[in-house]
Amino acid sequence: MHKQPSEISERCESLAELEVLQNRIRVVNLSGASPCTAEPDEVVFRIDRKGALGNPYHMRTRSMPERMRVIALHRKDLPEILSQFPQAQAIIDEIALALSSGKKVALACHCAPLPCHGDNIREYLLDLVKEAN
Repeated sequence: MHKQPSEISERCESLAELEVLQNRIRVVNLSGASPCTAEPDEVVFRIDRKGALGNPYHMRTRSMPERMRVIALHRKDLPEILSQFPQAQAIIDEIALALSSGKKVALACHCAPLPCHGDNIREYLLDLVKEAN
């Protein structure tokens, strides 16, 4: 079955909107010690362990497999974490609102540019905003 030009056009517009949305949120380095730092036009949300969105899972070693283990645990448990901690959910809602209103968002943690639980939060937020629109 061939798609009509209007269906293809709508799909292309959706993909373009998704790409724009994806470019408006990123994980940055909180300490500013790396080239991965927040830009002046980004709203910065701190997601390290000092705040409600910090990863509750601690690395036992500084190896990449261990990093990936705690990120995977965080990804699996993120919905439960948000349901148990209203403060964390409130921050997610605030970030989603910023994204929905067209603002650029930086999720700041000490890990970036290495893989980070912030990547899970970013993907969760992208899904949340896509569903709302």
